[in-house]
Amino acid sequence: MDHAQAGGPPKTTPHLRVVLVDDNTPFRAALRRTLHSLGTVDVVGEAGDGESGLRLIAATHPDIVLLDIVMPGLDGWDVLEELRKRGHTPRVILLSSYMDAGLDRIARQHGADWGVAKGEVSELLVALEALAATIAAEP
Repeated sequence: MDHAQAGGPPKTTPHLRVVLVDDNTPFRAALRRTLHSLGTVDVVGEAGDGESGLRLIAATHPDIVLLDIVMPGLDGWDVLEELRKRGHTPRVILLSSYMDAGLDRIARQHGADWGVAKGEVSELLVALEALAATIAAEP
């Protein structure tokens, strides 16, 4: 699907369970506040590194994981690979501090559902809306 066509919110938006995995504590806090303000997202956990993130994802079974790419220890690519190996496949939006036009394409090539630069809040909201619609359409 072309991201530009994702448009507004789906007609029936499910209440999404989201896990945040990012080593930047102030960014996580700001992201949590933004997601909470939507009224359709429950942040069910936060982790500051990849290993903690994997444990949290296994324990909470979120619908969507917002996953930073660059973290100490296991980075976002490693976490994504480990999730696929374990057969646990929540939807994943990879987050990056780098403004790269090819981020979404690269993220998808590595098995993520979306790739978004951290400063692009509107693009993140589009990604969440599109994934919410996908989840709502699943049996």
